[in-house]
Amino acid sequence: MRLRRGLPAGDHASELEPVIGKVEPKKWTFGPSIYRIMVIVGRRAVGAPEPDPAARIELMDGVCVGQAACANPRLSAIATAVRNAGHTVVRQGPAKNRRATTEVWYQAGKKGIAEGLATGPLSAWVAAGAIKEWKWGGDFDVLIVVGSAN
Repeated sequence: MRLRRGLPAGDHASELEPVIGKVEPKKWTFGPSIYRIMVIVGRRAVGAPEPDPAARIELMDGVCVGQAACANPRLSAIATAVRNAGHTVVRQGPAKNRRATTEVWYQAGKKGIAEGLATGPLSAWVAAGAIKEWKWGGDFDVLIVVGSAN
């Protein structure tokens, strides 16, 4: 794209918006430059909310409860999806009881992270209404109990 000469930065911002999204013109205050206009593109759009920080996720296997020679492939898939979403799996172990569905529990103030996981990377495994607040302590932000079906 070629910008027209002599226009104020705000006009250039309007020209660029259909191509790269919302543009926030700012005066360059970092010393001399050979350029009249610089376009700096960031990871998120101007005015977009900050992404949630990495959450501490605990995973519990609700399928292989009390079974030594059991493997739950869904647990591995969910652990991978959680990590790929930028979160940290702090603990992985068996649940106390078997679960038919996958449940997502969140600590106070972490509902957005739980909902983001449940409706995003875990949406194939988490049923609507399976997101609930955890009120019993623990060293995690979100607890995911992986069941046998969604």
